[in-house]
Amino acid sequence: MKYYMILLLFLASTGFAEENIHNLSICCIFQNDAKYLPEWIEFHKSQGVEHFILYNNRSADDWKSILKPYVSSGLVEINDWNYKYSSIEEWNHIQCSAYFDCIRKQKARSKWIAFLDTDEFLFSPCGDLRIILKEFKSFGGVCINWVIYGTSNIEEIPPLENIRRYLLYRSPLDYIGNKHVKSIVQPKKVRACVNPHFFIYKDTHAVSENKEKIEGAFSAYVSVNLLRINHYTQRDLKYYREIKSQRKRRWGIPEEQIKAGETSHNEVYDPIISTL
Repeated sequence: MKYYMILLLFLASTGFAEENIHNLSICCIFQNDAKYLPEWIEFHKSQGVEHFILYNNRSADDWKSILKPYVSSGLVEINDWNYKYSSIEEWNHIQCSAYFDCIRKQKARSKWIAFLDTDEFLFSPCGDLRIILKEFKSFGGVCINWVIYGTSNIEEIPPLENIRRYLLYRSPLDYIGNKHVKSIVQPKKVRACVNPHFFIYKDTHAVSENKEKIEGAFSAYVSVNLLRINHYTQRDLKYYREIKSQRKRRWGIPEEQIKAGETSHNEVYDPIISTL
């Protein structure tokens, strides 16, 4: 036993004890997003993400065959999360329960976990995400502003094409909706998930990319020089009319706002990740 303990201490000191720990993982809950997942996974792999923890919420599309290569390689793991919902409040609760399940299971396996949706693309204009996050190791989490992109008036993106190469127009950076943040957390430091955007931490807190304290789902101002999320919330016009707008109607969004969504957030040309 004595020599075994000495061996463990040696491995820990050399880093070998952590060789199975992922530096950066992504957690996501998805529903009928199969055709969008390969681009989303491949993009984040290219940015330094090492592992994906996906929660399937009652999908009826061909997600199993599309994700099979990623699951077989160990890059992706799937959890079934078969809860029904009828309101945005219930959906937020389902997301938070999945996220905290991920925190509980992954706290010894991932140094950092980003919590994203399948229409959100996380990156740094400055390089590999894992290198950027080293500057934030003393904090519980980092909150990143998203930048909302519109449909670019594209009727339908061709099958197997990357959406980020077609959707090139966004809202102005100072648009109030871009104050929304998403979180990358150190799971060992998380106490609870209070909404899909923000977490409560143990004896620490979350900060912005400028290391200013963040205490909720919004930042005081938009800053995306170091870390950024491109949020393709509407995708193309066909998706928006057939999927997104129907969801908004179920959630009681006024019809004039739904109609305006077809052309909104197309003010600024910004192809920042179109070629990545």
